[in-house]
Amino acid sequence: MAVFQILRTTSYGKRSRGEVGVEQLIEDEVFTAAYPLHDMGIVIMFILSCILYKVLVSIHLARLNWKLAELQQFSGVVAVISGTVLNLILIIIMGCIYELMAFKLTHWAWWQGKSRTFCLADVEENFVVQRWEADYQLLPATKLFEEYLEMTLQFGFITIFVAACPLAPLFALINNWIELRLDGRKYLCDFRRPVVERAQDIGVWADILVTIAHIAVVSNAFLIAFTSDFLPQALYQYRVDPELKGFVNFTLSTSNHSGEYCRYRDFRNEDGSYSQVYWQLLCIRLAFVVCFEHFVFVVMRLIDVMVPDIPNSLATTIKREQYLGKQALVDNHTALLLAKNLEDDDEDEEIKSKSLTKNM
Repeated sequence: MAVFQILRTTSYGKRSRGEVGVEQLIEDEVFTAAYPLHDMGIVIMFILSCILYKVLVSIHLARLNWKLAELQQFSGVVAVISGTVLNLILIIIMGCIYELMAFKLTHWAWWQGKSRTFCLADVEENFVVQRWEADYQLLPATKLFEEYLEMTLQFGFITIFVAACPLAPLFALINNWIELRLDGRKYLCDFRRPVVERAQDIGVWADILVTIAHIAVVSNAFLIAFTSDFLPQALYQYRVDPELKGFVNFTLSTSNHSGEYCRYRDFRNEDGSYSQVYWQLLCIRLAFVVCFEHFVFVVMRLIDVMVPDIPNSLATTIKREQYLGKQALVDNHTALLLAKNLEDDDEDEEIKSKSLTKNM
């Protein structure tokens, strides 16, 4: 697409055989620069090489002496994944090579034709596409709804399920680092310049993010209380043994339905009813949820109060700008009044001079 945008703005010769532009590129058989996928020989060669790589790697991994027999079945998966990564690397490299060749060939053909038709330089200037006309050919600027929605969903998944996946914030940081540069290139090179609109803040998205943060606090409190051994261990240390000796037996219940005792992880009596420890632990877990969320909310409020929304230096600058704006309005109003008074004085003098001439 970029090659067509460049070639479309080039000039054409007057002879039947084009001196420059698309005609010359087609007649010189360099049109594969614009259609890299049509060069089927190179494409087929890379596809066959990737397939051969997958087969050889799969055979080699299958012949290795694995320590565990279960790992041998993943040899094909490893070969497929590594082959896919290799194919992706080859596609990226060939894309960069094709792009470089396309721009080099287009630049060479344009200057070659310009040297032949230098006498028509004044005429060619009339066909130069202005920057704003070229920008109009880009994609129309879209709203930021999709961008805000993506960031909101990411924030929700990270904060709500961070206790289940502690590496989620790291993955989000890497994703945002890449996304920032991709979006910058997208809005600078692929989309038209959007119309500037004044906005006081991000609108309803701020309330949505605050709501997600509150839900995340409650969700993480329940995850810590009901899915971890933190509270059962604390209860066992307080009631039985501070060194947690025999804690595993404490968390196991017995069942005697088949004549033999069966141990399973729960807090129940032999008849299947919940034991007293279960109800005590349930009360402790619910109390922990309430205390945890209140503690986090208090910390959030303290941080919100201690960290101002607008820094003091920026607030001072804003107040100074407002003062200068008001002062400029006052000066402008004063200047207008002075100009009006001068005009009134001039009119009075003219009237007086006219009256004197009449009396004379």
